[in-house]
Amino acid sequence: MRRVYMKLSFRWYGEDDKVTLEQIRQIPGMDSIVTAVYDVPVGEVWSRESIAKLKKQTEDAGLHFEVIESIPVHEDIKLGKPSRDKYIENYCENIRRVAEAGIKCVCYNFMPVFDWTRTQLDHPLPDGSTSLVYYQEQVDQVNPLESDSDLTLPGWDASYSREELKDIVAQYQELSEDDLWNNLQYFLEKIIPVAAECDVNMAIHEDDPCWSIFGLPRIITCEENLDRFLSLVDDPHNGITLCTGSLGCSAKNDVVKMAAKYAKMGRIHFAHLRNVQVLDNGFEERAHLSSCGSLDMYAIVKALHDNGFTGYVRPDHGRMIWGETGRAGYGLYDRALGATFINDGAVVGTVVGISVDAAADCVGVADVAGVAGCVGADVPGATEAVVFAASFSTLTLHFKIFFTFPFLYVAFSVVVPFFTPFTTAYFLLFLVSLITFLLEIFQVTFAFFAAFFNVTFAFLPTLTVILVLLNLTFFCRI
Repeated sequence: MRRVYMKLSFRWYGEDDKVTLEQIRQIPGMDSIVTAVYDVPVGEVWSRESIAKLKKQTEDAGLHFEVIESIPVHEDIKLGKPSRDKYIENYCENIRRVAEAGIKCVCYNFMPVFDWTRTQLDHPLPDGSTSLVYYQEQVDQVNPLESDSDLTLPGWDASYSREELKDIVAQYQELSEDDLWNNLQYFLEKIIPVAAECDVNMAIHEDDPCWSIFGLPRIITCEENLDRFLSLVDDPHNGITLCTGSLGCSAKNDVVKMAAKYAKMGRIHFAHLRNVQVLDNGFEERAHLSSCGSLDMYAIVKALHDNGFTGYVRPDHGRMIWGETGRAGYGLYDRALGATFINDGAVVGTVVGISVDAAADCVGVADVAGVAGCVGADVPGATEAVVFAASFSTLTLHFKIFFTFPFLYVAFSVVVPFFTPFTTAYFLLFLVSLITFLLEIFQVTFAFFAAFFNVTFAFLPTLTVILVLLNLTFFCRI
């Protein structure tokens, strides 16, 4: 039985992916595969056989097949051409077909021409790894309408010839942002009723990066525009993919606030968790830990959890580390590390005011991930899991001490007169032990419910601090 928590997922590009399903399955806590049919032209209907094959491959590997990323939106739909109705009907049919196979969420985007844009895929970072980067001065050197050189910026659709690319960019430059909004609304009004009928959550991905490039209109970029998007068709099946990297590459976006807001509304259906270092001239993708970039990944995950998000999450765009080669941003090693941080609480920057390493040391395990893993908790219960594991171990010790001290007290009282400083000291230690023992029973009970039933008790951190002080006092006296 699957627990009602965020469901950890991993993107897989099919049989041509160097990262195999067998490798993905070995990542602790991995629940689902995020994939798509990649051999059908954009706008065409996916065959049921292709969908069924993906489902079987995924489930044979012991993983769930519930998220599609993505069913691409044909450019004629975005441009509002007369041919859009044909492509929208095909899109609706694809929603129906993936729903038949058990898909619960479809990620898609409405970005004109360029799905995502970077200026380099293998930029060396100070630690020796390589990552995807975006530097504005390099983008400014390329003009799709005027350049006579090959257009080679990463992320550009290789299916377009040079002349075709120039033509479609020119068409978009005649389109205003309001025109793109109108075309998006037309699209949503057609597909969301189908998605609702099939109980499939549609999750639009923010523009990447979240600003206009080459004068093309981009509209899924900020909180104000996400509010407008959700109001176009006010249906719970019309939601978003919260991509921390796409939104977080602009310092104007408060990703923590947006995570809390849209999770509370129940409109986040999918989350891409990626850290970036924001620069004056762009951004660099970094490791998933908060300390490695500009984003507070702990606060983002906590905001999702605290506001009831139980949807799908995946580690987005990893660095290339340890000599790995392959699809840029989608290697195995760094995304697996990111998955572990997300799943088991290593993104939790502090636990009751102490560092991650110190928290791990308190309970004698290698890291906080091990603590959470030992008690079966994932991100929502990671902090409480540490509290539960730590307090359970000290509770066991105090259980022994609590029942040992009365015998010590009686034994010493036979030899030494009552209420001497010696016996009084033991009596006081006995009282401290008793109080700590009773408080730890209380703490373990509530920490258990917090870690295993997805609830939060605000007093637990304070109580833990008190117990730490009591324990320090007690054992120093001994």
